Amino acid sequence: MTIKLKDRLMTLRNAARDENSDLHKALVKLQTTMDTKESRRVITIVFVLVVGMIFAASWNAKIRTQNEQSQQSTSSTDNAGALSVPKQQTSTDQNIYSNEENLEAAEIATLRTAQNSMDIAMSDFTDTNIADTLAERARRGVRVRVYGNAGPTRAASSAQVLAILHNAGVPVRLRKGAIMGLSSYQIDGKVLRTGAAMWTAQSLLYSDSDLHVQSTPGATDAFRSNFEKMWERGSNIIINPAPHL
Repeated sequence: MTIKLKDRLMTLRNAARDENSDLHKALVKLQTTMDTKESRRVITIVFVLVVGMIFAASWNAKIRTQNEQSQQSTSSTDNAGALSVPKQQTSTDQNIYSNEENLEAAEIATLRTAQNSMDIAMSDFTDTNIADTLAERARRGVRVRVYGNAGPTRAASSAQVLAILHNAGVPVRLRKGAIMGLSSYQIDGKVLRTGAAMWTAQSLLYSDSDLHVQSTPGATDAFRSNFEKMWERGSNIIINPAPHL
């Protein structure tokens, strides 16, 4: 419509040969006004197109972001499933010596890692700090069993240890008629402690002694088997519950 009208105006303008005539001037003014309106219309159309392109680009970017987040979420779920597979147990093998570290503190730190069970074969046991640690673990639901010697373990100096274990419900069995010479224990079927250090202040704090801690796969198997044989020995003195001392 606008182009046809402009053509007609141009025809009329050409028809008005006299540039000074009122008709010629009016036609020129009218054409200029239409040119300006046409420019505005073109600018408006261009503006609308640009805005539309910007909106489309923004929308596409939003869709891409949502897709990427969805893929990351799926990947995280898959990874979480992978992490749920039990990891291979980390192996450790450590020797600790009394002239380098406080063996009592090292023992207590190791014992506090117990979550399910502890089987202890200790030839001499008079350290009340360690007894308190065993009692604390037992009250938290850890199954604690202590196997020792009928002679040294029932000495007057061990009365406090037996009382602490009794109050926490820890069963104690003692070998009668022969010496039980082990100073070992296992934790949760994963950690094995051996070594020369017994659970006395003299052995842990003042003597030249050591303890050896292993958490290699299968490290506790032989000890656990041997402990069950000692624990079920018919000649044992069974202190469960412990006598009042």
